[in-house]
Amino acid sequence: MCSSDLFYLSLGPSLAGSITGSQNLLWGGVMIVLLTGVGSLSSLLFRNSAPADAVLWGAVALLVGVGVTVGGIEVPSTALLLVGTAIAGVGFGVAFLGSFRILSALAPAAERARLVATIYVVCYLSFSLPAIAAGVAVTNSNLHDASLGYAAFVAGLSAIAVASAVLRRARDRGAAGRGANEL
Repeated sequence: MCSSDLFYLSLGPSLAGSITGSQNLLWGGVMIVLLTGVGSLSSLLFRNSAPADAVLWGAVALLVGVGVTVGGIEVPSTALLLVGTAIAGVGFGVAFLGSFRILSALAPAAERARLVATIYVVCYLSFSLPAIAAGVAVTNSNLHDASLGYAAFVAGLSAIAVASAVLRRARDRGAAGRGANEL
């Protein structure tokens, strides 16, 4: 989920300037606030959700948000770009919350701090390495094409997360059904 955030953090400010036609750097800040601020609020609002549900519906929202963002890039439309970013923020916040809760529950209490540190190291790496790739892609093509390519990558990751969550849910329901039949 962390690399989805990077799409907006690395290319979002440039996209905002390009699509709005403005040189005002505030538009880049608006993109970042929409993603991270809405993501933070969403994780608070959905904090009582079952972790598996949070992953599933967060990944769906992220996929929808990326789709709306791509529409904003293609049209081009500032409104679609901003709305897509906000929807992606909901998706990121909720999916990260669910993923974090699932992973942290796997570790014994004595090892939980180590696991949390590892989660953040992976997230930071997923921020930095794709940012370099995005910079190379923009340099070798252009902002529009690099953004669409990165959006396709993020959408693919989101689709994999949705499929994985759906399969996990089906497996868990099947296991619960088999357990009830054994009684």
